[in-house]
Amino acid sequence: MSNTEFPTGKPPFPFSECVFHGFTANKNHWGDLLRAIGIPFGSFIFVTGFLTTYLMLQALPQFTGLSTLGPDPDASELFGLLGGIVQIIVVYMVFMLFIVAVWASSMNAAYRWYLYQDLSGQVGALRFGMDELRTFGVLIVYGLLVFVVPYIVMIVAMILGAVMVQAGAVGAIFGGLTMFISVLAMLAAMVYFPVKLSLCVPLSLERQKFTLFDSFRLTKKRGWALLGSYVIMGLIYFVAIMVLSIIQNVMFMGSMMPMLSDSEMMKGDSTAMLAAMASAFTSPAGMIGMGIVMGLQAIIGVVFLFAYTGLSAFSMRFLQEEKGDIVANLDVFD
Repeated sequence: MSNTEFPTGKPPFPFSECVFHGFTANKNHWGDLLRAIGIPFGSFIFVTGFLTTYLMLQALPQFTGLSTLGPDPDASELFGLLGGIVQIIVVYMVFMLFIVAVWASSMNAAYRWYLYQDLSGQVGALRFGMDELRTFGVLIVYGLLVFVVPYIVMIVAMILGAVMVQAGAVGAIFGGLTMFISVLAMLAAMVYFPVKLSLCVPLSLERQKFTLFDSFRLTKKRGWALLGSYVIMGLIYFVAIMVLSIIQNVMFMGSMMPMLSDSEMMKGDSTAMLAAMASAFTSPAGMIGMGIVMGLQAIIGVVFLFAYTGLSAFSMRFLQEEKGDIVANLDVFD
C-alpha cells in the first residue's frame, strides 16, 4: 500500500483487519510475545489484584464499624475507626495507580512491537522510563475526560434540573428535560471521547511528547468506523468478562451458602457477618479460589491488551497514511 496514494474518494475502512490485527500480526511470534509482554504484564496484574482483594477483604468489617458506634462515641474510638478506613482507601488508591503504571508500560511495550517490532526492555519488553511516565499521564487525563468529567457535568445538570422542578409546572417540565438531556449527554460523551482519544497513547509514544488532542484530528471523519471496530472488540471482551463473572458468582455463592444457612449467624450483627465473610474468603480454600479468579482476570487482561493495542496501532497507521502524515515505519500493515 502506498504511503500517499489512494483511489479517488475515501478508501473503505478495513474492519476485519483492524479488529483482529492484534492477533494476525502476532502469527509465529506468540512465544516471544508471551515471554516478553504477556507473562510480565499478567504477573503484575495477578499479584496486584490478589493483594488488593486480600487487603480489602481483611479490612471489610471496619466499614460497618461506624454503624455500631453508640450515640455518644469516644473521640479516640471514632478517629481510630476513621483513620483505619482512610488507610484502606489510601492503600487501595496506591494499588490502582500502580496498575495504571503497569498498563502504561505494557501498552507501550505492545505498541513498540506492533509499530517497530521492538521487544527490548527491562522486565521482558516492559520499560519504566520517560515514555512510560508520559503514557501514565496520558492515561490519567484520558480517564478524567472519559469517566470523571461526564459524571460531574451530569451531576451538576441533575442538581439544576431538580431545582427547576421545584419552581412550578413550567420549571418541572424544563427540569425534567434538563435531567433527561444530561443523562443522554453523559452517555454520548462516554462513547465520543474513548473513540476520539483512542490514538493518544501510540501518538505520544511515536512523537516522544505528550500528545492528546491530535488524536481528534487524525480520527476526523472516521469516528463511526472506529466506533464499530471498538464495539466488535468490546463485545468479544464482554463475553469473556461475563463468563468470568459467572465463575466468580458460583464461587462466591459456594463460600456464602454455609453462612447463609446458619440461622444464628444471620441473626448476628453485620460486623460479625462481614468478619465471617472475610475469614471465609481469606482461608486457604478461599485464597485458592481467589487466585483462580485473579489468574483468569490476568489472562483476559493479556488478551485485551494485545487486542486493543493491535487495533489502535493499525488504525493509527491507516489514518496517518490516509491523511498523508509522515510515517517512519509501515510494517504494521505487513
